[in-house]
Amino acid sequence: MDPGTERRDDALLTLLRLTRSAAYSFTTVTPLTNARVNARLENARAKDLAGVFGWSIPFGRVLALELFQALQSAQELETFGDAWRSRIRVSTLSSKYFLHSAHPTLEPDAVFFGPDTLRFVRAMEQDLRVARPTIRRAMDIACGAGPGAITVACYAPKAQVFINGHPKVQTP
Repeated sequence: MDPGTERRDDALLTLLRLTRSAAYSFTTVTPLTNARVNARLENARAKDLAGVFGWSIPFGRVLALELFQALQSAQELETFGDAWRSRIRVSTLSSKYFLHSAHPTLEPDAVFFGPDTLRFVRAMEQDLRVARPTIRRAMDIACGAGPGAITVACYAPKAQVFINGHPKVQTP
């Protein structure tokens, strides 16, 4: 891994640790709902972590310095007029934290994480609990933020789990 990628990954992990320690929680909604919420005048500037990392609202001095620096080190901070904006979101699902593209997800390589992801993971978790399959190897290909792979890795910690062909899943 090149040093730039390693620094970025470390910064993203720091960002996730800090949001977790702040008891951050956000369930991503549909893009249309997100746009409606963001269009409200009172949401012109984010007031908390959910505004910054959930709703993708521009922000002023709302982040703790360490969190701001992690976002900056990860190269996921952009200027937005006289404010800043996170280019990534943090969503929570089954006590796990996921990084994905900010709203709106316009880039061709954007990763959307939303209500369908929630339903997909809940269905997987239920099936794994009921069927109790033995899993030795699993691959998650082109499935966004990787919640399927992470769900399998947590269920079967000894299994080899790959995302887009790479052995990237590590469970805490």
